[in-house]
Amino acid sequence: MSLTKEERPSLGSISEPFNATMEQQALLAKIKPHVEKAAKTTFQTFETHLCCTQIVSGVMYFFKVHIGGEKYIHVKALKTLPIDADGVEFKGYQDNKTKDDLIIYF
Repeated sequence: MSLTKEERPSLGSISEPFNATMEQQALLAKIKPHVEKAAKTTFQTFETHLCCTQIVSGVMYFFKVHIGGEKYIHVKALKTLPIDADGVEFKGYQDNKTKDDLIIYF
């Protein structure tokens, strides 16, 4: 997975928000069960439209996730190095977000 210029952040920071691709939606879908376990609920709607990235030992993703109605959560996930090409690890989430809340590091 390669990132476009807009998706690549400055060293040590997270990128500006950008429109999520189908590939990034697929990454999010892989960790949905982990997010539901952490949130102690199930989500009928679980779609990302925006995300940010941070380059670490892989790519850290910060997703803005629509979970239905006016409700959003922010989800953090690590896409591991190419050695484990399918590896994505759930790192945390923030609840009680809105469509307009900024995605920030957490």
